[in-house]
Amino acid sequence: MYKRFLPYAIGLALVLTVLLLFRTCSGRPAEGLEQSLLGHWRTADGMEIYYAPGKAVGVSSEGTRSYHPWRVLLVNEEDSWMKILIGNSDGENVTRVLQFNEDRTVYRASRAPGFAGGAGLSEAQYLDDSQSP
Repeated sequence: MYKRFLPYAIGLALVLTVLLLFRTCSGRPAEGLEQSLLGHWRTADGMEIYYAPGKAVGVSSEGTRSYHPWRVLLVNEEDSWMKILIGNSDGENVTRVLQFNEDRTVYRASRAPGFAGGAGLSEAQYLDDSQSP
């Protein structure tokens, strides 16, 4: 009796496996830039940043944690960039512009003094969807 359904079960399992592989290999979901920022990121200098709604936790390569409230000021979905206001290490709010790559797994950010190592540009790589260390 079960032998009759075995080819269908194998076929269904193959289809589901292919769909799962396609889903995991196709980059991050395009749900909007604010949603794309949420999760665990690593900067080129080894800083780990965990973005959750309204707050970010930075963890230095030495393990020191810093906490930063943030909010979105402006979003440009078409060009994949957003401007945020984020609290820096000195307790001041600074503006950062985040430019995402096509699949939203990397962003380049303008960086103001007092946040994650000083002024300039930084780049971060998406690691996973963890929103806290």
